[in-house]
Amino acid sequence: MLLGLLHIIGYLLTLIGGMTLSVAAVSYFFFEEMTQWVAFFLSAALSLFLGGGFILGFKSSTLYNLRTREIFLLTFLAWLFTSVFASLPFVFSNLNLSFTDAFFETVSAITTTGATVLTNVDTYPKTILLWRALLQWFGGIGIVIMAMTVFPTLKVGGMQLFQSEFSDRSEKILPQVSQLARAILQTYIFFTFLCVVILWWVGLSPFDAICHGFTTISTGGLSNYDNSITHFGLPAAEWTIIVFMFLGSIPLITFVKLLHQKYEALFNSQVITYIISVTIVSLILWIWIMVNGHTPALSQGLRDALFTTLSIITTTGFSTADYGLWGSFAAQIILLISIVGACTGSTSGGIKIFRFEILFRIASAQIKTLRSPHGIFHPTYQGKIIDNKVTSSVITFLVLWILTISVIILIGAAADLDSLTAISGAVATISNVGPGIGPVIGPTGSYATLPSIVKWAYVAGMLLGRLEFVTILALASRAFWRT
Repeated sequence: MLLGLLHIIGYLLTLIGGMTLSVAAVSYFFFEEMTQWVAFFLSAALSLFLGGGFILGFKSSTLYNLRTREIFLLTFLAWLFTSVFASLPFVFSNLNLSFTDAFFETVSAITTTGATVLTNVDTYPKTILLWRALLQWFGGIGIVIMAMTVFPTLKVGGMQLFQSEFSDRSEKILPQVSQLARAILQTYIFFTFLCVVILWWVGLSPFDAICHGFTTISTGGLSNYDNSITHFGLPAAEWTIIVFMFLGSIPLITFVKLLHQKYEALFNSQVITYIISVTIVSLILWIWIMVNGHTPALSQGLRDALFTTLSIITTTGFSTADYGLWGSFAAQIILLISIVGACTGSTSGGIKIFRFEILFRIASAQIKTLRSPHGIFHPTYQGKIIDNKVTSSVITFLVLWILTISVIILIGAAADLDSLTAISGAVATISNVGPGIGPVIGPTGSYATLPSIVKWAYVAGMLLGRLEFVTILALASRAFWRT
């Protein structure tokens, strides 16, 4: 089993090596940053050498007939190897980062979390900033493909409800999953290109447009500046990012369906619920910041409220205003929507809208049963009855989410973090949002000063949150390793 998995990992390492080598070439020929070029070239050589060795040295006859246990292990190993080898440019560079900080920054990028340990980011070499943006872009499409193929198969967190939707065997949009994945990748690339071009057109430099285009459509949120999008002072750029954060938070399969004239995709239950949620929260925040005088102009207040709402609920993490100054009420709303997240099948993190929908429908059916004990009420989702396996899967996910976040909060408290930082940091990393609340890790802060044990706890939280908990925690089960 393991030999076949390492063979697959070899292709992934080769891909990482190719990406690193490409950035090394850009650094040498365009940025002329010689010290960074050497670091990236060495990283690429190591990744390509080991990746090629895995491909040639390990083969398995069961390569294309992976069982559930092997898929669990492959998913974990893929993200672990990617994070380790993608962190090598940070380790080999002259940034003087510890391995803890290098690995934290890499995992944050790959999981599209957007938390950073770097300060004075605008002084960093362009090669490093481009690498962070590229890792977020790569992680974003990886997340979508996982949600489309792996999670439904593993029945993680109720994702089996999307088995037929993602495979599309019932609707015959595309005859094979591989073709659907290719169509989604093409859509992702098109949106990225469009975002980059528009950001350049409205006033960003080509380099800033590329980096922010990558981190917007992937809902990652790493910026080239400490004060994020505020640095540009361009309302047109903020509206552009608003639009593409929204597009990135919608299931990419929706756009594939629309291209094939399947217009009923617009009436997807979680998409409608998501749009309504964004509208309501944005209006509440707009009214709140205007009434309390946090923004002088109505138009700027609306833009700040909508930008912040989308940035947090899509788990992007960009900022145009320090929402930590908006008061406790706004802070609690922001904390809550960071937990909720956006749509399944998008690049966003969080618990996801559809799981809350399922819980609401289960609760509604239970209430009806209490009112009419002799009646039979089955909760449904998009016209399908929610069976007990889906219910237990969603509840298991939520229980694991609560237990994990409780442990990480306690680790932060034991490391002497204040309550606000400990709670918001745990939520921000597990939900893959990035910035938390407060002066330390808020939208104008950084994770740089946190103790190493907290950083490692947050690394675990980012990976657990992105891999939907069960995918990793199943490996800790004794039953998993039984033959």
